[in-house]
Amino acid sequence: MVVFTLLFNRLAHIGSDNAPYPVFAFAGLVCWTLFANGVSLSSSSLIGNRQLISKIYFPRIFIPLGSIGALLLDIVLNLLLMGGLMVYYHWPLSVNVIWLPLFLLLTLLTTCGIGFILSALNVRFHDVKYVVPYLLQLWFFVTPVIYPNSFLPDRYQLLMALNQ
Repeated sequence: MVVFTLLFNRLAHIGSDNAPYPVFAFAGLVCWTLFANGVSLSSSSLIGNRQLISKIYFPRIFIPLGSIGALLLDIVLNLLLMGGLMVYYHWPLSVNVIWLPLFLLLTLLTTCGIGFILSALNVRFHDVKYVVPYLLQLWFFVTPVIYPNSFLPDRYQLLMALNQ
């Protein structure tokens, strides 16, 4: 968050639509970090636990789910830090905070879906593990995580709304 605040807000003068930029950037990074780490860990989880899979039978879906579920503690800690940032910058909570559990659930479901697909592909095609970090990095800069939607031209607004 500090690096993005220095690079994008201070040097590139990218705004945040009236919110303090550190709060804006950290809010975007909370969900993005959950998504990116979940996809990255779950995509390589079946290959990383191949000895366990070959020894006993259990549903294979639990291995990627376990790697994503381990990130739930991270999201709780990040949300606590987000609350601290909001207090520090005197940014009030709005009534829209009631949507937070739903959006976190949607983020988790999206992470699980993409993680399941990539973990299955990684079993078949071992080069998937090399492509995933590059795709996540590209997706990070295409998605308005560190810049607001208003930064994009009007013709891309609908596409970005679908991406979020």
